[in-house]
Amino acid sequence: METHKSLYYSILACAASHMSIIDASSNMKYMALAYYTNSVRELASLLSTVSQDDKNDGLLMTIMMLSLHGLAGWDTNRDIPQHIQAGIRLLTLHVLNKPLGVSRLFDRLSLESVMYAVFLRTASLWSDSTSSDFTFDNVFWYRAEKVLGQTSFFPENSGSSDSPVLGVSVSLFRIALSLRHVFRTGILPEILELERLQNDVADWEGLLLEDQNLLNYPPADLKGRDIREHYHKTAIHLFTLVTSLLLGQILRGSALAGLPQTVPRGSWQMNLAIQILENYANDNVWAKCFIVQWPIYTLGVLMELPEDRQLIRKQLQQTRDVTSFAQVARYSYDLEAIWTNREEVAPINEEKNFEGGCIYCTKFHHNKGYWATYFLYFDPPNELINTKQYDIDILRIFSLQRS
Repeated sequence: METHKSLYYSILACAASHMSIIDASSNMKYMALAYYTNSVRELASLLSTVSQDDKNDGLLMTIMMLSLHGLAGWDTNRDIPQHIQAGIRLLTLHVLNKPLGVSRLFDRLSLESVMYAVFLRTASLWSDSTSSDFTFDNVFWYRAEKVLGQTSFFPENSGSSDSPVLGVSVSLFRIALSLRHVFRTGILPEILELERLQNDVADWEGLLLEDQNLLNYPPADLKGRDIREHYHKTAIHLFTLVTSLLLGQILRGSALAGLPQTVPRGSWQMNLAIQILENYANDNVWAKCFIVQWPIYTLGVLMELPEDRQLIRKQLQQTRDVTSFAQVARYSYDLEAIWTNREEVAPINEEKNFEGGCIYCTKFHHNKGYWATYFLYFDPPNELINTKQYDIDILRIFSLQRS
């Protein structure tokens, strides 16, 4: 701590921030910001004198704590991209570029912590249809994923013991980010990349469907490590179901830039996800599992029925009650806004509801190999209103009759 005062102040900043959220204390909030400022100042001073040969564990830990301060609290969220970039540079220099790679548990802890921060920042909120304020580093991610896949400190145990932060396979996070990118931009990956995504998701679906205990709540005779493994598997299954639902919309050509469409209960993925959530509805251990919060939040975006949305609302509130984690509150507020907006702007699903005419535009991106559908409305029939200009390859005009 004497060597790294920045780490000392970052820990105090996180502790004070957490207490300010729990107690709604303005004094603790100001104290947390003061500690945070001191930590950043000390970190900047230390970075100017550090040697490339040093392990810099204190620096990495400081950066992780400062990122956590932004995720767990409300006041420094916009600083997270800078902390992540600093962490990526240090990890690339001292872990990824070294022959031994991940040679210590701390190396794995650091890599996974930065990767999780990268995931949350890149995925952002579903209502954010603009580009993320953080530039995703493909090279770092794939190098880190490869190194982590080659390293196992506890080969006799399952992935949960070997993954102190992520808890689930890095590939699931990569799949989720790839799908999120499609919904943010409306642009599909190349054919080969899309096929790889299909194969990856299919592999995870296969593991899910082979699990005989998928819908079994943790039996009373499970203890210690076995209970953790049960939660671990369930988290993986929930992640798998969400990625399967998102990929399904993309493959059907319904994934335009913006929010995913709602999914009816008839979907096998949605039915399984709801059963899992119902099983763990009052489980505080499950509520503390931070890895499942993004899948739960995304399921909320996909849910159609009010009673299903209420299940999501209760689960997120339970997590907020037991963790006071601001990131979960952000998810809750975003979902409420999305649900309210969808109720206010009810979609018209049948052509017979339209009066006048409609241009039905089907755009085929030859270099991408997928179809996207747009509707441009005439009201009255010969006057085009509220439309954007699209590069239309194929145009069909349908005459709509009054219902």
